[in-house]
Amino acid sequence: MSKLDIEVIVIDQRLRNLPGRHGTVNGVPMFKSEGAGAMDLYACIDKPIILQPQQQVKLDMGFKMWIKDPRYAGVVMPRSSTGSLGLVMGNTVGFIDSDYQGELKCVAWNRLMPTIKYKDEILFQGGAPITINPGDRIAQIAFMRVEQARILDVEQFADTTERGEGGFGSTGGVVQVSK
Repeated sequence: MSKLDIEVIVIDQRLRNLPGRHGTVNGVPMFKSEGAGAMDLYACIDKPIILQPQQQVKLDMGFKMWIKDPRYAGVVMPRSSTGSLGLVMGNTVGFIDSDYQGELKCVAWNRLMPTIKYKDEILFQGGAPITINPGDRIAQIAFMRVEQARILDVEQFADTTERGEGGFGSTGGVVQVSK
C-alpha cells in the first residue's frame, strides 16, 4: 500500500525531548501502529497549564507540516481519552489544507460547566479544572482524501430529489428533548 508523503519540520526542541518519545521518531510525530488512523499531537509548553471550566488556550504543536498533495487534507480532532475528561478542541475539528506550511496549533477547551453560586449557595456543582502538562497528547491528526468541487452557478437544479428542501429532522431520527 502506498503512503502519503508529508514533510515535517520540528521547530520546538521540546518535541524531541518527550519522555520515552511516545509515538515520535526523533521528535517527529508518527503513527503508533500499522493500523493507526491518526497520530497524536503533543502540547509544547514549558510548564503545566490549568484550564478552569469553560476556559480555553491556544497551544503550539512544535512542528510545521506540508501535506503537498492537493487531494489530501489534515483533520485535527480531540482524542477520545481527553474528550472523556472534558478537554476538547475549541473549534471541535481543525482542517489543514494541503498548501499550509505553518506550525500546527490547537485550541484546547475545558468544556465542563463552572460551579454556579447565588449568595453563597451552590446552585450547580460544576466540573473540575483540567491540567495540561508539557508533552501531553492533547489532539490527533488524520489525513483524508478531499475533492475540490467545480461550482456551477445555475438558476435551478437539473433534477429534483425525494428529500427536496427537507432540512433538520426531515429524514427521521429526531431526538426528543425532555422538559
